[in-house]
Amino acid sequence: DELEQFSNDSPACSSCRGQRTSVPHAPPHFWPQAPLLLRPTPGSGTTIRGIRYSGSDQYIWKPTNNGHNHTEGEAFACWSDYLQSSWHGGRPSPLRPTACAECAPIPVNNGNEPPGQSLVVDFESDLFIGSLLVRIRNSKGTTPAPYDDSFGYFSGMNRRYQTIVRGMFKKDEIAMTDCITGQVLNRKCGKLPPKLVLRGAVKIISYFAPQLKVKLDTDKPYSISPLGSTPQVLQLKRTRGYDADYQADQSIESNQEEPTDVASSLLSLMGCEPSNAPTSIARARVRKRYFDKLYAENDKSLVFDRSTEYSFECLQHLIDFDDFSVDLGSIAGKVLLKDLLDGQPLKLMAAKRRDVVGDQGNKR
Repeated sequence: DELEQFSNDSPACSSCRGQRTSVPHAPPHFWPQAPLLLRPTPGSGTTIRGIRYSGSDQYIWKPTNNGHNHTEGEAFACWSDYLQSSWHGGRPSPLRPTACAECAPIPVNNGNEPPGQSLVVDFESDLFIGSLLVRIRNSKGTTPAPYDDSFGYFSGMNRRYQTIVRGMFKKDEIAMTDCITGQVLNRKCGKLPPKLVLRGAVKIISYFAPQLKVKLDTDKPYSISPLGSTPQVLQLKRTRGYDADYQADQSIESNQEEPTDVASSLLSLMGCEPSNAPTSIARARVRKRYFDKLYAENDKSLVFDRSTEYSFECLQHLIDFDDFSVDLGSIAGKVLLKDLLDGQPLKLMAAKRRDVVGDQGNKR
């Protein structure tokens, strides 16, 4: 069950050069949103093109040869320095370590951002160019005031996390059933929950992702599911052709809905009429059911193409980032992720399987 892994080694800067571990070079007190830190995996092939407001195409931070972005004569080592300067004035701290396109921290929104001011990350990998927006309830650092649960994106919802990835594939003819999302760890898990609790957890998660494949008691643990059925919303938009300078527009920060029209629905590519169910959740269930059938049959008739913009929204309410646990409710209680992961990070991952048999070998 070996999984092909990228080397965590980047020649780009002192913050990630020579690292063979996922532990960041900078200590936590330099992290802009400690205790949270979101960044590309050095050496994974994913690079940051720039960080900007959702309502603008101009970057507030982008990597250069020395890891800084120069704005109005000032060098900002991190996007958070730009925000602090714009909110409170003054110059950025010269003490923060610089970082490059392969290891720089990227922002996690909290949902209180005003319209047009959610922070978006434009990124690129070997297979995909796009924009990423992440929201985590109760995170800090993207608004001048502390998080307020009474308004904004998370108000009135039980979810704790949202990611939207929108962009274009760089290669044609990538089979959709060859693409997965989830977690792939580099080494063994730490303390696993009792088997009864673990079975209960997998059962709960499998309710939302029937094609989930989990193997934790192995040297390279993984929990993966199909990219075509896992997202709560999947939208298509035909374009004039591949855009090497792609940036998602401001609608990436808006409420996402599973489409009802033929042009935007993945169901139309399966030869089915888009669902006209009254809710986005109900329409997504139809897409998930049809795609899971194709995945189970290893059907490669559906392919991604370079002339289409794809939008993937993933939501979840199980991970509590306040204490870094999985909340399984009355069935199994809370499972502390720090014990299970043993110092390894959670990943926002989508990958193409190199070798379909056994889901071995992935390319981001």
